[in-house]
Amino acid sequence: MVFNCAHDTIMGSCHTQAEINAAYNTWLGTATVSGGCNSLLSNNSTGAPLVGGGSKTVTFTLTSSCQANITCNATFTVATTFTATATKTNVTCNGSANGTATANPVGGT
Repeated sequence: MVFNCAHDTIMGSCHTQAEINAAYNTWLGTATVSGGCNSLLSNNSTGAPLVGGGSKTVTFTLTSSCQANITCNATFTVATTFTATATKTNVTCNGSANGTATANPVGGT
């Protein structure tokens, strides 16, 4: 019997929930089994991570009537959304060059 577990996967943050759901379902299908005696492959998935970032670790379980159960774990991650905060200091007098602007990135992978 051959049991192939899904691999840990990271998906970028710029996707819709529908795209994440589709990729997650495809990823679940990458766990496969061949051979064995009445083999059944199951998982404990509760659904894809939400848009904006997060991860789900899934346990895949192979049940067969001719050997003990085999399990493996794999994680599907959606990268966190990138955001930025900005601050500014106005110039002291029109035409002066003493104003500032600062951008601070937060999140994103």
